[in-house]
Amino acid sequence: MRRNAFSMLELIFVIVVMGILAKFGVDLFKQIYDNYARTVIVTSLEEKTETALAQIANRLRERIPESARLITGGIEWIGRDSDGWNNASWSGVADIGKDYSDSNSTLIETPGTVSTYFTEKAANWYAVYFLQNDVVPGSDSFYTGSSMHPVSGFDTTSTRNAFTFATPLQKASEHYVVSEFAYKLVLNGTRLFLHKYKPWNARYRERTYLLLDNSVSDFAIKNFKGNAGGFIVVLCLDEPNLIGEGETKICKQKFVF
Repeated sequence: MRRNAFSMLELIFVIVVMGILAKFGVDLFKQIYDNYARTVIVTSLEEKTETALAQIANRLRERIPESARLITGGIEWIGRDSDGWNNASWSGVADIGKDYSDSNSTLIETPGTVSTYFTEKAANWYAVYFLQNDVVPGSDSFYTGSSMHPVSGFDTTSTRNAFTFATPLQKASEHYVVSEFAYKLVLNGTRLFLHKYKPWNARYRERTYLLLDNSVSDFAIKNFKGNAGGFIVVLCLDEPNLIGEGETKICKQKFVF
């Protein structure tokens, strides 16, 4: 006799088999999705951490090494004017043998320095640090004392090519570094802030920039010796896991010389 329909037993069997296959299929799909979500989160955090750490390290490399010091929540330093140096706007050499250039002078001859680089900015925009052997690394003299000398102008009269300073220098040397800003990197809660200011110029208002928002679990400086040597910067970022299993955390470190 010819049948045109499934029996009840056959239908039940098919439904059971489909249910078993569906269960395994859903579990397999969930596992694939969870692995994909973890990969996306880890990759994103890896890239974000590496990019942020590279930016921090690049800023710290352009520091006056002796000026760096640890502060609560981070690190503080005087930056080197890398733009002026790379463009050959200042030579880094002082001719203190000139008759008007001495350790108690308000004029210091600097051969090869471009005068307009300094005259086109307001007085005390830049400061000069004369390299010394007896300076105390990280001392207050960089921030409130006598190590940084604000450039009040530039003298090109009578064949001169000299920095002018409002206050007579107590010390000078044949080599110097020009600075435009001082910086602080500070971790506040889960936010990392960059502060930019001029400790030698009270008229310049401090600027604060948010580098990383609500994702920093740790920011630390390791192996800091307080001298011209290098140190290690550690940065840890985390983000909530999209699959509801806590947080994903990535830590990276970079040596800064």
